[in-house]
Amino acid sequence: MSLNVLGKHLPALGAQKWLFFLLLPAVLHADLRIGLFQKELPTHIWISAKGGFKVSELPSGKALFSIASAEEVRFEKKADQVAMVIGDKSPRTWGKLRVEATHASDPLLIGTDRVTKRPFHGTLELESRPRELLTVNVLPETDYLNATVAAEMPASWPMEALKAQAVVARTYVRKNQGRHKVDGYDFCDLAHCQVYQGGSKGNSAVREAVRSTEGEVLSCDGHPI
Repeated sequence: MSLNVLGKHLPALGAQKWLFFLLLPAVLHADLRIGLFQKELPTHIWISAKGGFKVSELPSGKALFSIASAEEVRFEKKADQVAMVIGDKSPRTWGKLRVEATHASDPLLIGTDRVTKRPFHGTLELESRPRELLTVNVLPETDYLNATVAAEMPASWPMEALKAQAVVARTYVRKNQGRHKVDGYDFCDLAHCQVYQGGSKGNSAVREAVRSTEGEVLSCDGHPI
C-alpha cells in the first residue's frame, strides 16, 4: 500500500493513518545559516569569486574592501580576531566579517586550500572561535534545498524520487531550524543535519524537484514531523 499524499512521491509507509501532506508558505522562513567545514574545523580559508567580492565589518555593516575578479584572499583565525591576508601585505584583523560576491548571481569559491575550493551561493560570515575560524553560509531555503537534495540523492534518479527527497529535506528544515542555535547557525554541513556541499544550486532535475514541491512538507497534527 502506498501513501498518496504527494502523487507518486512517497513509497509505502506504515503511518498512513496520521501522516499527511501540508503546504506551508516559504515566506514565513528567513534565510538559513549553515556552519561550513564542521568536520575539518579549519583555522583558515581561501575565498575568491569570478566577478570579485566585497568584505564588510559586522555588526556595523561598514564596507571595508572590494576584491578584484578572481583574486584569492586568505582569511585566518588570529586569537579572537579574523585576519584578512591579501598577497604579501601585512594582515589586518576584525572581530567579525561578512563576505558577498560583487554580482549576486556569482557563487563564492571557498576552500581550506587554494586548490579544492567549492562554489557556495549566498553570503558568508566569518568569526574566530576557540577551535576554528567559523564560516557560516547564509542563503535562502530554496538554494539550500537545491544543494542538499543534490548531495544526498543522485540527480539521475527518477523525478518522483527527487521530489520525495525535496519534501523530506524541506520538512527537516521546517522542523529543525535552529538546531545549532547555540553554535551561531541553524544547521551544520554534515549528515548530523543534512549533507551540504554548496554547489551551483544542483542540476536542472534537482531544481525542478525543489521548485515543483515548493512549500510542501510532511506533517502530523498540522506540524512538520
